[in-house]
Amino acid sequence: METRFLPAHLNHVREERSRRSDAPQVLSDATPATPDTSVPHPDKLASRLFGLMLTDNGPDPNTQVSKLWESRADYQEIGPSKHIITSLPEPLPIADIADSLLRLKLDNSPPAPPAPIIAKVSKKDRNQHSVKALKLISNIKAHVHKCSRLLLDNSGACIAALRTEMAVLRSNIEGIKRNTDFVKSRKQDVTDALDRLALELQSRDSTRSSTGSQSAVQFDSSKNDQPPIECMDIVAQVALVIGVVCSIVMGMSQCSSNFIIGALSLLLYLAFQRPNGSLSLSHEGIIRQIPTTIESVLARFNLTCKTTTYATCSCHYTYPPSYPPGSDVPVYPEHCTHRPKLETQCSEPLLDMKPNGERHPKKAFVYNQFNDYLAGLLSRRDIETMMDEACDNLLASLSSPQPRFVKNPFEAKFLREFSSPKSGKLFIDRGEEGRYAFALHVDFFNPEGMNLRGASTSSGIISMACLNLLLNIRYKPENMYLAGIIPGPKQPSLENLNHYVHPLILDLATSWERGVWYSRTANHPNGRLTCCAIALAVCDLPAARHLAVLAGVGSHFFCSACSCYHTNNYGRVDFENWVPRDPCELHTFAEQWRDATTTAHCEKIFREHGVR
Repeated sequence: METRFLPAHLNHVREERSRRSDAPQVLSDATPATPDTSVPHPDKLASRLFGLMLTDNGPDPNTQVSKLWESRADYQEIGPSKHIITSLPEPLPIADIADSLLRLKLDNSPPAPPAPIIAKVSKKDRNQHSVKALKLISNIKAHVHKCSRLLLDNSGACIAALRTEMAVLRSNIEGIKRNTDFVKSRKQDVTDALDRLALELQSRDSTRSSTGSQSAVQFDSSKNDQPPIECMDIVAQVALVIGVVCSIVMGMSQCSSNFIIGALSLLLYLAFQRPNGSLSLSHEGIIRQIPTTIESVLARFNLTCKTTTYATCSCHYTYPPSYPPGSDVPVYPEHCTHRPKLETQCSEPLLDMKPNGERHPKKAFVYNQFNDYLAGLLSRRDIETMMDEACDNLLASLSSPQPRFVKNPFEAKFLREFSSPKSGKLFIDRGEEGRYAFALHVDFFNPEGMNLRGASTSSGIISMACLNLLLNIRYKPENMYLAGIIPGPKQPSLENLNHYVHPLILDLATSWERGVWYSRTANHPNGRLTCCAIALAVCDLPAARHLAVLAGVGSHFFCSACSCYHTNNYGRVDFENWVPRDPCELHTFAEQWRDATTTAHCEKIFREHGVR
């Protein structure tokens, strides 16, 4: 080692050793070196300080006085006398320090690499196909761990998503065909983990089967529990609230509401603009948070429900959309295949061409999904509690006599005796389920206003109200369900109204037969099972006959409740001889009309029984 790389005090040690070796006298190792009384050399002072640093142990921490527990007087009295070094210790011999330093090995070489782990890896396992298979297995294993965490969520939507994810993972793991021993062992580990997860999921289903939710339709209602605009800036929140008030409260049109939203965005842009025309990052973020259309604003507040757009023919037959795999663009048939009369097919074109080349229905019927409406209703704690109390109060009052005057549908005889889908139980005996009865309303109106002369147009409305709610809030707009608007310009004749009611009947039939499991409600964060039914229809007399597909009020079947026949009996008052019509008999005649093979046979059944 060259001298120029050594520090000053080490150079001094080496020179001291060489000087002593050349001197005639030899100092004893037991005799300490006599300090020089003359002015010390800087190198000598450095060597002495270095020696003191190596030999000084400092104060004993076990007996050191603490400022936290001692008073100021005690600390000043005890501290310096015990722990402050007042005199320098006697220095060590220079020879001992030099010998110790020379034993040090200064090595700037990099550390040696770790010893390699010797493992028996076959040539097949080092193949690129094996490496790719192992990487895929590792990715699948990570997803399996994610599924195990997803199993902790007891909501129905998460369980349904878990089943789908497990099916995809099992398909992927079975698609790995590499046959090396190492790949097969790793593949078997992941397969065993999937099997354990499937068993745990099966046990979870067995515990949930007691509530009847195993075969129920799963509906994800978690969106109603998410804060709509809390994460937005306060300025953007105010702008969105103004748009909602203009659209919902003040009843402004879509174009007017869009203008208000655009004007607010422009006003804020001009207010935030710098002299050079630019915006700060925070102001630019506020402008981006404000939507450009009122539809997007209403969606932020969860004021829009899920819809399905049906293509409608001039014969009033409706066609639901279909979606190709991996696409969200709806696809409809080109022509109508319905047979208004059994002998002929309609074959009318259903679609038009947009300027951008897309195909869209000529006439559309937009259906608001019933399950999404009920999920919003159950997201309000007071509403859900009130709806459950309606069934519980009626069940508790069954032992008392029926009231003479009925003020609520839940006091009527029909709901007191109405059976549930589960045999042997009443509909109001709900247990832990939600049992909800609805009133169906169908009516037609002129969207252009009442005209005394000239041609008029007619559109229809299909809506429902929940009978579990109290009368003072039952028919408020925020609590009612609008299934859809029947497009004009003419109202559907005869049995064609069925095509517009059909989507609603499908949803309610599923709710009645299987039930709908909502992943989250206000009072049941882990989800609950619901069952719904239409208890009554609220319509004027023409619309009631139209909805029930019975003969009109001007026909010989002028009464839909009794068997009085022919218009000559309009003035009959012998009510003791009025025989009620049998609903089962009417249902049989309706099925005969549906199964008839010719138009003449259908007309004959309708003439004889007044039902389609």
